[in-house]
Amino acid sequence: MAVKPRPQRSSLTYLGLPISAIVAALVVALTLPTWAAAVDPTALTPEDLLAAVPSPSEVPAVFTAPGDWWAWFPQFIAGAANVSPLRGERFYLVQAFSHCNDPERESLKVTVDLFRTPKDAHRAFVDLGGLSALGATVVKGPALGDESRYFLRSETISDTTLRYRVGPITGRVSITSAGAPVGVEAVSKYAEVLVERLRAVLEGKLAAANLPADFAQLMPPPAVVTEVGPLLGSAVVSAEARALQEDRARLLQTRDTLRAGGVEKLYFRRYAVSALPGHVVQAALLQFRDGEAAARWVRANIKEVQRSGLWLDAGDTGILRVFSRNPAGTVYELQFTKGRLVGDVVAHEAAGGPANPAVIPTLRRLAELWWASLPLQ
Repeated sequence: MAVKPRPQRSSLTYLGLPISAIVAALVVALTLPTWAAAVDPTALTPEDLLAAVPSPSEVPAVFTAPGDWWAWFPQFIAGAANVSPLRGERFYLVQAFSHCNDPERESLKVTVDLFRTPKDAHRAFVDLGGLSALGATVVKGPALGDESRYFLRSETISDTTLRYRVGPITGRVSITSAGAPVGVEAVSKYAEVLVERLRAVLEGKLAAANLPADFAQLMPPPAVVTEVGPLLGSAVVSAEARALQEDRARLLQTRDTLRAGGVEKLYFRRYAVSALPGHVVQAALLQFRDGEAAARWVRANIKEVQRSGLWLDAGDTGILRVFSRNPAGTVYELQFTKGRLVGDVVAHEAAGGPANPAVIPTLRRLAELWWASLPLQ
């Protein structure tokens, strides 16, 4: 349940309401209608908002060795994938980055949440800010966007969080660290760039870049939307996003293996699962230099699955393929080869909980449709 901040007591009242609360409500009422955008917010896509998220390398004043901060696969959440939508919410996305030497503790997480109106976004900003305040210290910081609040947590992993609102968009920027909190100044410097770019999106000055010309041909066919669920978002991501799926000790090795095989970028799509609310299936395409490099990658994964014994039926996805789940049962993954191409299909519960085994045939069907549609390269 959303928790709103408790209003401060006041000795001055009017019609039984604190004067301070009345003034605050009037300020919001007078301010929100003045906002206007050059772009209809209902026409914006998750890819448009993702384009506004700066990487750590674009804000080097905040991050030491910014090249060591790797981007995870973006998380697009909407429709059946969002089991607890807020009032007026269209969709939201999460883009996380982690330091390759300590990804569990050194991280940056950016949430961007689009609403139908600024009023809806303001309501969410208040409600979610109340949740962020639980167990945290509310601190002062530079004003950003239309509304902003800062929170600090100093535990085993320290966390400095900013909640912001820009017109019909609200969201969060959190930087975690193994030592002392990075502080408000660092978070605000990063968020200043984010907020500026979000305004540019709303003003029609920034939008998602065009996908590569062969993206649609190489990614899962349109039939997937009918048989699996709606497309949530598409992106081109770095090879590091795939490496971050591995154990910490293998991050650099995995990244280097991909690069040695000619993989620098991955094509990526995320789908909701119509039959299983809260679940998602994502497809990543790895384009290796040649068929032998692609085969080596999948064979290495086959050996791991053979050791674990968590083997599943990969269906009609070619000769060299592997389908398995992790020991915790939270992630299912199917990989196949077709020439120099490797399709990597993953299904999981969007919130990170145990995945329903009923998602297995859905994942397998997506992989089968994709394998059959891929050209042999």
